[in-house]
Amino acid sequence: MMIAAEARKATKLSVRCRAGSLLSAAVSIATLTGVPAHAAENGVSFYLLGSKSVSSGILPPPGIYLQNDVYYNEGSLSASRDLPLNGKITAGLRVKTWVEMPTLIWSTPLQVLGGNVVFMGIFPIGGPSVDVGAVLTGPKGGVIGQNVHDSIFTIGDPVFGSSIGWHAGDFHWNVGMLVNAPIGDYRNGALANLSFNHWAEDFNASFTWLDSKTGLEISNSFGVIFNQINDATQYRTGTQFHYEGGVIWHMPNNFAFGVVGYYLDQLSADSGPGAVLGPFKSRAAAIGGYAGYTFKAGELPVTTSIKVFQEFNVRNRLENGVAGFFTIGIPLSVASSAPAASIPRR
Repeated sequence: MMIAAEARKATKLSVRCRAGSLLSAAVSIATLTGVPAHAAENGVSFYLLGSKSVSSGILPPPGIYLQNDVYYNEGSLSASRDLPLNGKITAGLRVKTWVEMPTLIWSTPLQVLGGNVVFMGIFPIGGPSVDVGAVLTGPKGGVIGQNVHDSIFTIGDPVFGSSIGWHAGDFHWNVGMLVNAPIGDYRNGALANLSFNHWAEDFNASFTWLDSKTGLEISNSFGVIFNQINDATQYRTGTQFHYEGGVIWHMPNNFAFGVVGYYLDQLSADSGPGAVLGPFKSRAAAIGGYAGYTFKAGELPVTTSIKVFQEFNVRNRLENGVAGFFTIGIPLSVASSAPAASIPRR
């Protein structure tokens, strides 16, 4: 049950990197879910920006892992700017979101093309609180509601994914995909929803270099999101490109600190009868900080981390966006002898 056991036979850096990096890799893989990220329809994307900014290229060794993320996000839009929200056009918008995301990760002993195969499932619970200055009939239409509030606490769309990962010395990389399954609680016509009510797919690749001597980590992740149409609103969000990265220093005392960031750019316009605001292509960047700590609860290594982001250079999204993650992950069962290719060598 101990990822760090074998590492203790090597250097002290091996101990802290294996306990910290492998579980934080599981964290990075799993923090993707259908919660507001402020882009496209409803100002959201099912892919959670910033989730793969740390240890994104590393997959954990064969075993079963449990993780829980608490995510907070808030942003606003002035009364002079319009945003499509669940089939309505809104102005003067403010959104605050709390979501909890229990995640199950299964790192299998199966290898494909020499890489280790991982499956995962994320099951979001929570929702947004929405305050709207005005609800309009259309981009130039009359006001049908003023100072409207809506909020919800519910079950969102589950997200399922798989990845294949490789390791070569201090270099680790993987490719994967995620699928948003529109089976969560969706309220047609409501301002506040956690479910997206449409299928979406994300194809991604991630790379991490973790220096076994100094503890310096450099991670990068790239992906493209393909959105299908929301049958309730007849709105289809365009294809989106996202990048995330981080520079992290893993210290000898099991702490880690660093700088993280992300960038989003919409490659194709929104479409469908519900896209009454026109192309509405979005873009945003964010910079933030990371802090992590690994400790033992009995014989189990427990990894915790905090990430906070501030958005800037925003277009067609909620502005003044701030997002925060608190993550905790533990191994439930780890193979006594993992394949060599699945364990980063320090």
